[in-house]
Amino acid sequence: MNQSQALAKLKKVLGPKMRYRVDPKAPDLKERKSIHAAYEAASEAERVARDACTARLDHLKKWDAKYQKLLAAFKAAEHHKDSLPSAHSFRVTVGLDQTLFFSVKAQGDTWDEVVSQLCKQPERV
Repeated sequence: MNQSQALAKLKKVLGPKMRYRVDPKAPDLKERKSIHAAYEAASEAERVARDACTARLDHLKKWDAKYQKLLAAFKAAEHHKDSLPSAHSFRVTVGLDQTLFFSVKAQGDTWDEVVSQLCKQPERV
């Protein structure tokens, strides 16, 4: 089957919106297999080297007193920050459900605040 026959058959199967591309520089099956084998070997070498670096770094960090103090201060600050309530939350949120998204139109702590926000806003189409 030549290219024009294959394209005609594919258009019947996939419809008029069918598109295609041809890459003459792409490797053939034999080249892909050899590339895949080389990639697997390189990935394994990378994993071994990364594991060795991580183990050495963990060893160095464990015995570095200054690093341990900084790490403790960082964890304490992070814990304090995460324990604070959100300043961006409101008790009442009103908007439009647009199937995929919820479009917020007004937010406030009471219904009166929300209604006054919506009444002040000019209508948008």
